[in-house]
Amino acid sequence: MLMLVMFAIVNVYAVTISTSQTGTDGLWYSFWTNGGGSVSMGLNGGGSYSVNWTNCGDFTCGKGWSTGTGRTVTYSGSCTWNGGGGALGLYGWSTNPLVEYYIMDAWGGSRQTPGTHMGTVTSDGGTYDIYEHQQVNQPSIIGNATFMQYLSIRQSPRIGGTITAQNHFNAWASHGMNLGTMNYQILLTEAWNGSGNSNITVSEGGSSGGGGTNLNSWQCNSHSSDLNIWTGGVGGWNVGDYIEFNNVNLSGHGQMNFNLASASNGSFKIVIDSYSGTQIGTLNYSSTGGWNNYNNQSCNLNSVTGTHNLYIICASGAANIGTLTLQ
Repeated sequence: MLMLVMFAIVNVYAVTISTSQTGTDGLWYSFWTNGGGSVSMGLNGGGSYSVNWTNCGDFTCGKGWSTGTGRTVTYSGSCTWNGGGGALGLYGWSTNPLVEYYIMDAWGGSRQTPGTHMGTVTSDGGTYDIYEHQQVNQPSIIGNATFMQYLSIRQSPRIGGTITAQNHFNAWASHGMNLGTMNYQILLTEAWNGSGNSNITVSEGGSSGGGGTNLNSWQCNSHSSDLNIWTGGVGGWNVGDYIEFNNVNLSGHGQMNFNLASASNGSFKIVIDSYSGTQIGTLNYSSTGGWNNYNNQSCNLNSVTGTHNLYIICASGAANIGTLTLQ
């Protein structure tokens, strides 16, 4: 008896889109175009995407997350702009207030200097200039509107590396540039009035490794009354000041990372159960070179299990603290 076995050969191709839309393809994605020229985005699975454009009007596209945070992202790839302008970096929106934000690592055409220069921030091996700029009756996530843009633009362009969003959010907030309720956040390719192509892969996490439990300082359950609290950080510390987090599970965590900025050296105590309770660690931090220059500094924790109230107490010096991470 002769048996014939037939195999179906299936070729799998990346999905290509050319009309404005959002969705999920591994990571969440966004594609917006004003309809000018020819633009197509390839959804390549996971955190990868490609985009090709010819004589485009304006478009933004990328992969990332439907809700933005101060997350650290790592990306790699290539991007070429031929004529016109553009941007590459971490990009997103907030509402209440409506804000469009860029953490721009590279650009097409001339380096942009939009609006008012507010200062600088040093993060992830580079220095970024901070700008605030008003857009009047321009496209937004709620239709044409008037809104603010917050931008960190790297002084030396690069394509690929780590972006710690929280460092920029903290620096913006120190200049009164506060974000509202977070909307989407993507590793952006943008271009206008030109042609080109981009191939990008993005993932969450940085070269410092590992995940952990994040505690946003400004969302603490209680704090000393003289501290300055803003969306993105806590500052104005004096010796003895504290912030407290309720019901923190410390099991399996042997280290705490502080995302902070300071013009001097200092220290924080990590204490559990009450303000005068058991001390489980001390962060002796070094100056970061300024109040807007955020970096990550860590200390070890004594072995503790179970859920406890957690206190961060200023022992010396002063710093602006962003996100704390239990690792």
